[in-house]
Amino acid sequence: LEIILVDDGSTDTSGEICDEAARVDKRIRVIHKKNAGLGMARNSGLDYATGKYVLFVDSDDYVECNYVEVLLETLLKYQADMVLMGHIRDRSDGTKIKKAITDKLEYIDQAEIIDRVLLPIIGAAPEQCGDVELEMSVCMCIYRQSMIQQLELRFLSEREIVSEDLFFNIRYVLNCKSAVLISECLYHYVDNRNSLTNTYRADRFEKYCKMIKYQQQFLREHGLLERAELRQCRTFIMKTKKCIASIATSGLPFKEKRSECKKILGSAILSGILKTYEKSVFTANQKLQVYMLKHKMTNALLLFYRLKAKQTRK
Repeated sequence: LEIILVDDGSTDTSGEICDEAARVDKRIRVIHKKNAGLGMARNSGLDYATGKYVLFVDSDDYVECNYVEVLLETLLKYQADMVLMGHIRDRSDGTKIKKAITDKLEYIDQAEIIDRVLLPIIGAAPEQCGDVELEMSVCMCIYRQSMIQQLELRFLSEREIVSEDLFFNIRYVLNCKSAVLISECLYHYVDNRNSLTNTYRADRFEKYCKMIKYQQQFLREHGLLERAELRQCRTFIMKTKKCIASIATSGLPFKEKRSECKKILGSAILSGILKTYEKSVFTANQKLQVYMLKHKMTNALLLFYRLKAKQTRK
């Protein structure tokens, strides 16, 4: 086991803690680098990795003691190119929510991998109740280092295009001959309200727009755009809702909240996606939210997501 700790320009004592861990445990290597973000930190780890297989753990999170063992043994047993598992969401109120991706082990061969892995990680099908069909985080998977190197696969910077995990996984899955889904949930995702995903950022929606343009171009080049389009729309609408929710729960004055929300609702990209997706909406909840987005109901949306956030915190 090789553990690579990437100190991405931390401003606290994290770097010192990493160095102390390396002195105690010879399996640990430490990389100190100038801050460049999550995607670039992962790339630094890949540049130094010498093992045959790769897993990722984010700084806010933690794993069960048998996390590596279970993923590796499953991959070796089935000679798969990747293994995916669920996770446990550790909420700020102390509760833990198990998010399994399957009830039993599923072996997926190359003939099925696009329909059962690639498309579900792009987004949920319209008939699905939830916005996420298959969790696409790299932290819940194990990969072959030989494939990563052969494909010259690296992460995009989340400072330019968000969902850097998604593009890494799409390219990897396209080249997989087999994958295995397992029912175990051994990765703990710590729901940090101050994380990149949860806090309000004025440029977040613009990055989501870049994301879908990049994704559409990539899928078009591989002949998958038509099959993935509605799933893409679903994910983009989900990301849009998150942006508006972060505005609604931010400390901005109400006038600024309205202004920021209106910028999003005036997007030509959002308008086009809503037209594409509208006829496929199924649940009453989906219909309501899509209706409010389409008709640019700024006040109603801000109120809806503020109330929803309060309900979630209870």
